Amino acid sequence: MAGFASTSQSDFSKGAHPGHERVPNDGVENCINGLYDDDGTIFKRGGCTYLTTSDTSSTYGDLRSLWAGQLAHGESVVALSSNETAVAGSYAWAIWKLDDSTGVTLNREYDSTSALTGSPRWGRPVGALGLVFFPGRAHTHLDVYGGSELATVTYSSPDTVTTTINSTAVTGSGTSFLTEVDAGSILFANSGYGIVKSVESDTALTLTSEWYQPTTTGDATFAPWVKGAVPNQADVAVTKDTPAPVVGSAYDRLLIGHKNRLYFSSQTNPLQFATSEDYHELPNGVVITGIQQLYDTALLFTTDGVWALSGLAQDLTDDYGNAQHRLEKVNGDIVLWRDTGLGSSSDGIVVPAIDDVYSMTAGGAVSIGGGIRKLYREYVKADYIPGQAAVHRGHYFLPILDPSNDDEWVDLLVCNLASKGWTRWEGYAAKVRALTQRVRAGVPSLLATSGAGTLIPPDPPDPGETPDYRLINLTGCFEPGADNKQDADSSNFTLQVTFRTLGSSTLKAMWARFRVLYTLTDAASDNPTMTAEYSTGLPGSSFTALTGTATESADGMAYWPIRKRTKTIRIRLTSSGASSRCVIRGAETLYRQTGRK
Repeated sequence: MAGFASTSQSDFSKGAHPGHERVPNDGVENCINGLYDDDGTIFKRGGCTYLTTSDTSSTYGDLRSLWAGQLAHGESVVALSSNETAVAGSYAWAIWKLDDSTGVTLNREYDSTSALTGSPRWGRPVGALGLVFFPGRAHTHLDVYGGSELATVTYSSPDTVTTTINSTAVTGSGTSFLTEVDAGSILFANSGYGIVKSVESDTALTLTSEWYQPTTTGDATFAPWVKGAVPNQADVAVTKDTPAPVVGSAYDRLLIGHKNRLYFSSQTNPLQFATSEDYHELPNGVVITGIQQLYDTALLFTTDGVWALSGLAQDLTDDYGNAQHRLEKVNGDIVLWRDTGLGSSSDGIVVPAIDDVYSMTAGGAVSIGGGIRKLYREYVKADYIPGQAAVHRGHYFLPILDPSNDDEWVDLLVCNLASKGWTRWEGYAAKVRALTQRVRAGVPSLLATSGAGTLIPPDPPDPGETPDYRLINLTGCFEPGADNKQDADSSNFTLQVTFRTLGSSTLKAMWARFRVLYTLTDAASDNPTMTAEYSTGLPGSSFTALTGTATESADGMAYWPIRKRTKTIRIRLTSSGASSRCVIRGAETLYRQTGRK
């Protein structure tokens, strides 16, 4: 158009900057349900799918924690659920394991026989040598599960079980190992713990590691899970008024942080804490809030910054009494928000701190909060908490929950770790409390717990609301297509992009036209469209619809007339209807300066 200037954008890789008045030329003010491609374009995420066909809402409520890894029976997916009971302030809970034979059934393996008192909130689960540890239940110890699939809760054998020091063989006389014990069962005998690797007969079984207590013949107990046990560590026992322990693992050791002490297990048995001296102590007043392995070091996140513990591949001291572990403070500024938000990848650790989000590598810490920092700090200030985060395909997924409303879902923040561009997700796939990456046959997938935006049984649901707590697969969100044009619950979701504010704070301009370059592909006969709106106020101001619609096109260009004289303007583009592909490749706005204030 003659006499008009234009401002255009084809790179959006710096991501969303919600609430910011100034946005970089390669960013946007907000992006909902989008992902940034390598060329800087924005594409609409694909839909999620159900991993399990039935939900857990009928008895044990919503899924609060999720873990995937190797247990006794092989690669496993384990979840914890809990819900408020009829007794106010008490909660029931259950361990669930994905049925590997069908891949679609979540079996309730074990559950509590009595209600818990206090918060049902769990910390970040950690795996070590075929066991998974769930910390923080009701501010007691840990819940330990080895993958046992027996229906029997515990088996107390006759006084004829023999455990031999430095041997993995366990024998019995008159015992029923074949029917009462299986791989993953946890043995307790003579004040020691062992994990069952295999059962050979009714009178013989094998442990995963050598027995470390004196040889003895006597009574023994086998259990599929250990309720709140941290062996030989009475100091770790806490009440609801003291910090709950946090867990991590490094070099096949289980690491337990409580107050200012870090306890470490043996390298062959994560339930074996060899002596009462197997711990490191930080200065008084420092509280350990998270543990994460980084290469050959365990990082300890504390209320006084970050400490690094190296040498865990070695014993605490050598044969001459020389220290082989090294503990040092490496960062005094980063204070972890909560350990559930930690994410790990081959490149390093993503750390949600109380002031920003950081990427930590061997070279130090770098802020990646970027455009989301303002909103992120508002969430911290509001006393929200991070849900269980995960890293998948170079993206960091961080759920935001409201602890004042039973950890109800607030937001899902997603960061492209290469470009540091953030987006926010909404819809069924986004309303999750916990995510984890599962690697099966070398192929990674992103799993999550659904239903975080609904009420917890036995509370009555809102009109038209049905509790739906199951596992979902978000892997397809990176590969949108006709097969996943909707989320698993058959709901549609929209791509919404609010472009950066254009104009001057002093002079008015005549804003003539908005143009977008796009791809919009119909998956069937859904007739997807895109509409545009404009706003002249500050971020958060209302929008007014523009006339026009973008329709299906593989290489489209759509125009919307604006004809508005104002100092500043920003455009919001919203998709409607299911589509197999929706991409924003570029945007252009035509204007003419008026020279008027």
